[in-house]
Amino acid sequence: AGRTAEALDASRRSFALTEGLLAADPASNERRVDLVTAAVRLGEAELAAGDARPALAHFRRGAAVAAALHKADTTDLNLADRVVASREGVGNAMAALGDAAGGVAELRAALALAERVSA
Repeated sequence: AGRTAEALDASRRSFALTEGLLAADPASNERRVDLVTAAVRLGEAELAAGDARPALAHFRRGAAVAAALHKADTTDLNLADRVVASREGVGNAMAALGDAAGGVAELRAALALAERVSA
């Protein structure tokens, strides 16, 4: 449990720092990608701590930012990977909150994107 708490604390601090960096440079796509990565890591730490509701919110935020970036550049595989990771997190958090059908739908959407970009 101690390691989970440490990971959660570090993820929260990293996310807050990343939000600050993006606020200072809101036009930066690099900072947006950093925010997606930090949101996914925080969501994963929250899920590990049994905190699925805030995890879902962080995964959804990451998914929205990643999807917008990927829509602007569908050839960037890193962006596609960020969308997949975010949507996987959304699916896992939804399932943890008791919405198995919604969770499976998100996981299937993540898988479909992964298969499209790897083809």
